[in-house]
Amino acid sequence: MMGQGEGLLRARGQIAFILALAASLVVIVYLETVSSALHATRNAAPPSGHGELFASAAQDLLAQAEQQSAADPADAGMARTILAILAAEASGVLDSGEAAQRLRQLLSGLDAVERDGNLQPSLLLAAIRFPELAVELRDLVIRTAD
Repeated sequence: MMGQGEGLLRARGQIAFILALAASLVVIVYLETVSSALHATRNAAPPSGHGELFASAAQDLLAQAEQQSAADPADAGMARTILAILAAEASGVLDSGEAAQRLRQLLSGLDAVERDGNLQPSLLLAAIRFPELAVELRDLVIRTAD
């Protein structure tokens, strides 16, 4: 038979366990809340006024890059156009589908361009941003690096 002292000791141990469990639950909920708040802050739109400025700049860069690339489809011009498309998509000038379509059109003419390796970083960035184009872009990056 268990004495009264043993019973209180056992109950105290169980109470301490339950309190530790409750405290750890509170800490987990708090850390999840902080993590969510940091994630929301990191992914927030630029401060008011800047979003329009960035969108306007991206739109201008895209128009310039596409004009220059059409006139002279050199390696650097293609890289500039790819980066302009990515910037326009990131700033909201182009939606994701339209940006992917423009990249596909640009990539279809890429075989005719003489490459010297300057195109590789923009191709990698496009592959990261558009996973659906990653296989095609990977092949281009490998051919560009050779």
